[in-house]
Amino acid sequence: AMGNSYYVSRDKVLEEFPWLKKDNLVGAIHNDARMNVALALTAISHGATVANHVEVTHLLKNENGKIIGARVRDNLNGEEWDVKSKGVINATGVFADNIISLDKKKNNIIKPASGVHIILPNYYSLGGKMGMLDKATSDGRVLFVLPWEGNTLVGTTDSPSE
Repeated sequence: AMGNSYYVSRDKVLEEFPWLKKDNLVGAIHNDARMNVALALTAISHGATVANHVEVTHLLKNENGKIIGARVRDNLNGEEWDVKSKGVINATGVFADNIISLDKKKNNIIKPASGVHIILPNYYSLGGKMGMLDKATSDGRVLFVLPWEGNTLVGTTDSPSE
């Protein structure tokens, strides 16, 4: 529901997000790949506190074993504190196993990999209408060709990554 990318004027940005620093603000590019930033700004506008460079060190549970929050550490200054909530969503991407392992002994859902990516004209993805993923290449790498930002993103997963 984020829509396509587009330019937003300085005044419109400040109208929507008045807590942003005004110094040197020219405008903004709304980009659907920046969904997390939009979610964070929306949460702030509803009174939430948002932190960056913060790592979950362990999960908080009630007497029934339900997860009710997390102990977090600021990786810039080492400060730690508890965050309590009605629900916890593990939306950590390639780091999901790290969070799951705080609740269970062992988990291997995610297999992070590094690779090479290039951007090609959009006609390689049928004008941005078609994507492809091949996880059974002859050399075992995953190959993808995906519409992205009006172009085509092509890449592979070359090697396992920590």
